[in-house]
Parts: sequence; C-alpha cells; structure tokens
Amino acid sequence: MKSMPYNANKRREKIEQLMAEHKADTTARKAQKALAEEVTKIVHGDDMSGSATDVTKYLTGQVFIGEASEAELALIKKEIPSASVSADCSIIDALVRTKLASSNYDARRLLAGG
Repeated sequence: MKSMPYNANKRREKIEQLMAEHKADTTARKAQKALAEEVTKIVHGDDMSGSATDVTKYLTGQVFIGEASEAELALIKKEIPSASVSADCSIIDALVRTKLASSNYDARRLLAGG
C-alpha cells in the first residue's frame, strides 16, 4: 500500500479531529463552520476570506451590526450591493430600479408573497 503524502495525512488528521470535536458537541457546529470557512476561501480566495467571514457574522446575526467598527462597516458597504432611491419613490419602483424585481408586475407579486 502506498503512503499518502505528508500534507494529505495532515489534512486527514485535521478532519478526523474536527469530526471527533463535532460528535462531542454538535451544538458548537464546528464541522459546519470549518466547511463554511473552506468554501469561503474557495469563493473569495485566501486573502479575502477573512473579510468575507467578518461581513457574514453581521449578516447572519451572530454579531449585532451596531457593534461593527468603522472599518468593518466600510467593508460591509463594499461587499454588499446597495442602491439609493428618492423619498417619493414607491416600493414597486424601488424593487424594479434595483433589479430585485424584473417588472412592476413581478414587484407586486413579490410584495403579495407570491
């Protein structure tokens, strides 16, 4: 039997340890968090994964947005698309202008819960 490369052995050990920790306390969700971190690294790259993780903790309610620093708020604004509309703009127009709805009909249907 061929032996696995050193890095593969280390990854396997890390996964086995993580799964043992998960089984010991499933409420901590360590396995899910580790998987989310790895997917974030793949999607955003290693250098930006920390930033994406920081933004996510506010979006998921893990941390109250009022606790965000100025730097974190700037990052959130950078990462999340936003749009400005005038005060007299209807919600239907706002949904269409921001492309959250493809038409006025679609916006009305969304608002009706359909």
